[in-house]
Amino acid sequence: MYLTDYHSHSICSMDSTTPLQQMVEAATNMSIQELCTTDHYDLLTEDGELADKLDWSKILTQYEKVQRTCPDGFTLRLGLEFGSGQVNPALAQEILSEAPLDYVIGSIHNVSATFGRKDIYMMDFSDINFCHQILDDYISCMTALAPLPCYDCMGHVTLPLRYMPPMGDVFMTSQYRDRMKTLFEIIVQSGHGIELNTTRNRNVEALRPIMALYRDCGGEIITLGADGHTPKQVGVGIIEGQELLRQVGFRYHTIYEKRIPQFVKL
Repeated sequence: MYLTDYHSHSICSMDSTTPLQQMVEAATNMSIQELCTTDHYDLLTEDGELADKLDWSKILTQYEKVQRTCPDGFTLRLGLEFGSGQVNPALAQEILSEAPLDYVIGSIHNVSATFGRKDIYMMDFSDINFCHQILDDYISCMTALAPLPCYDCMGHVTLPLRYMPPMGDVFMTSQYRDRMKTLFEIIVQSGHGIELNTTRNRNVEALRPIMALYRDCGGEIITLGADGHTPKQVGVGIIEGQELLRQVGFRYHTIYEKRIPQFVKL
């Protein structure tokens, strides 16, 4: 079993204080054989304003230093979690071309201009009708991003549910299933994939229907990531995620080098 964690954050993300070296040490302690560091960069701020252009220096300096110290048999990849690339695709491509990236997660953290482009994390979801409005908007934003070249795998495709009251398999209801199917078909046709985001093992089993739908749409490219921000979160849920993928019909999971996917047997 080849264990990979393709979604991790370090001190180069605004929501982590952990040096990359400690994330690598945690990965090796968890028997993770390949870690991709994917620090945050979004084209939009939490308030929905255009962000300053990414300065790669801190990310690259840390990565190059830590890579030289990795133990034999362990692989460290350079990635980025890139948010809202659909807002300015040309700028997104320019930013991504400035670093020797192995992998890019395409994420949506902000709603569309209809809702002020605010970060979903900052919103009040006490009104169930508003929850559904944001889910609709979130799918629309992912669908706008889906055909673009500024990502490799779509990140946490059920993200808003983290912050909403329990809603069960809401994406499998008649209100959303066809739209998710269309999204996945676009992702597959454009040569991209999705990730199974274990959210530190909080929601692996809950992802079964969405993973099965992606597979039914012809999805083959899929990475696994714990979305860890601290050493204790590295690799959590990856084994369970691999087993879930096997159960819904996947034969391989995916790793990346220089943004080229490679398939590893589950």
